[in-house]
Amino acid sequence: MKAITEAEFRTEVLLSPVTAIVMFGSESCHPCKQIKPLVEKFSVQNDGRVRVFYMDVDYSPKVANTYRVRAIPTLIAFSGLNVLCAHVGTHRSSLFDFLSGYGAVTP
Repeated sequence: MKAITEAEFRTEVLLSPVTAIVMFGSESCHPCKQIKPLVEKFSVQNDGRVRVFYMDVDYSPKVANTYRVRAIPTLIAFSGLNVLCAHVGTHRSSLFDFLSGYGAVTP
């Protein structure tokens, strides 16, 4: 999972040739740290089929505000300029459901 900045968001996410998932979080967010390994594993397992990025809301508030990220962790799936789906929180089964819509998920 690649960390990106606001300057990279358009090129990496909105212009991605495949579905892109962005995990919005913060280094000071304990729940974010809980799910980050699972999202990173998903990223590796689905390399080439989906692109997965991490964006720290403390350093990228404009993008977080644009997509109405009000709580973290939040994952948003993008296809071009379109938001496909979003997931908020750490509930494991709903996180698996969200990710499985875009690729293989192994616990």
